[in-house]
Amino acid sequence: MSQWVNNPIHLSANNAGDSGDVTFSFDATTALTSAQVFITFPSGFDVTSVSNDAATSGQTVQMSSAIVAGFNSVTVMGVGNPSSAGGQGPFKIVTRASTDGQIVDANYSFGSVGIAAAAGSITNFGVAWEATTNSGEVNKTNQKVLFTFTIANDLWKHDMFVLTFPSQFTVSSSVTCASYVTVNTDINYYNSTAGAGSHTLDCKETAQTDSAAAGNTPVKTAQMVYIYGNANDIDISSTSVAGAAAHSGAENVKLEIGGITNPFAHFTTYTWAVKTQRFQTTTTIDKTTTSPSNPLTTTTGTIVTSTYKSTWGLDQTWITDAAVIFMDVDFNFANPVYNAGTAEVVLSDTTEVLPGAGSDAGTSTCWVREAYEYTTGSYTTCSAATSTISVANLASAGASSAFKMRIRATLASTTTNSKINSIVTKTDANHSIDNTTSGLATLSRSAAATVGTNLGYTGGNVASPAVQIGTGVVANASAPLLVAGGF
Repeated sequence: MSQWVNNPIHLSANNAGDSGDVTFSFDATTALTSAQVFITFPSGFDVTSVSNDAATSGQTVQMSSAIVAGFNSVTVMGVGNPSSAGGQGPFKIVTRASTDGQIVDANYSFGSVGIAAAAGSITNFGVAWEATTNSGEVNKTNQKVLFTFTIANDLWKHDMFVLTFPSQFTVSSSVTCASYVTVNTDINYYNSTAGAGSHTLDCKETAQTDSAAAGNTPVKTAQMVYIYGNANDIDISSTSVAGAAAHSGAENVKLEIGGITNPFAHFTTYTWAVKTQRFQTTTTIDKTTTSPSNPLTTTTGTIVTSTYKSTWGLDQTWITDAAVIFMDVDFNFANPVYNAGTAEVVLSDTTEVLPGAGSDAGTSTCWVREAYEYTTGSYTTCSAATSTISVANLASAGASSAFKMRIRATLASTTTNSKINSIVTKTDANHSIDNTTSGLATLSRSAAATVGTNLGYTGGNVASPAVQIGTGVVANASAPLLVAGGF
């Protein structure tokens, strides 16, 4: 029932105690458009947690699949390997037209597999930025990351390092890899096939996909980097004639990986992994079992363009302390934002309720000045309370895109100044993208204005009762005139 293939039974991980996918490649005699495929595993395998749409009974996994007359391939995901090394078999494959139908094709001794010993442990695992020009700022490109770790077992010539990056990072197709020593007095035994002394190693990244709809927060797959072409056996356990390890210090590995793009937002934790793998096999030699002891961190971007000014361009020297006026709050995103994300702007001034009519009377506290549609028929909104503006359901926008709002505020005194204290943008899952707390816009004013000096009024105090001047501004006999932006 099986034609010649390299691996009729392929295990994605073949170490004792590991879990992975098992792919069966076989030749069927009879085509079945909706077949039931029954695969029986040897007793050492654990099939109780298979993750694809399959039923299990004892050691038998039942799957639905179209079967052609000829070459076929089916994969069972989430199979646990036996707990000890050695040969395992035979496997059994049967096809039926239905669950209780007669057997159509069968092979009761399809093949056997070898299970390798359990992998050793990688220790002293660390991940850091290469310190010269690299940092953790979101979306920064062409970064270099340093992996340091200690392996437990010898390597053969051409054995590989396999590095798994967190899904939030992107490894470019121009990835570069090089080896260094962790102690300056050590010898770097990790040479490429280009010859001794060449520590630039060959490497290749796996593809990355993003399942998110256009404009939504990215949902990316993790990438692995395979480093291959090591020119030498690495003997860290065997000894030389002098009795020392043949390659003393080679157990301490330091790899520099370039061509990395940082995450699109700041995350507090990331998942990293390293393993050594036997060349042209799925056998793991050593692997990490814990997170890095000194994991690198990422940082948010910085918003550099913002404005905070009276709505209708009122001369700033006319604005009095404690004036209640309309203010425009604008800023430009430093990094892209995504649909349904949020933003928060904190001011030194106190926000007030906006004027309104009907059902809006006394309820609106913030207006978005342009229509930002984050999904069909739904738009970005904002609200304000005390000194904080909260923006909900951002529409996706690229770096440097502008965002504009309008509020009504009671201004702070000239001694503290009216200003934007901070701006933060976030994803819909509350991960910060930009976060700025200094250098933002300020409404500069001279000393507190008065009616007489700023508006040419030369009489006494404005007589009671209170008089409405401009929009939402009240003057009375006991307080200086409050000037609205629309005066």
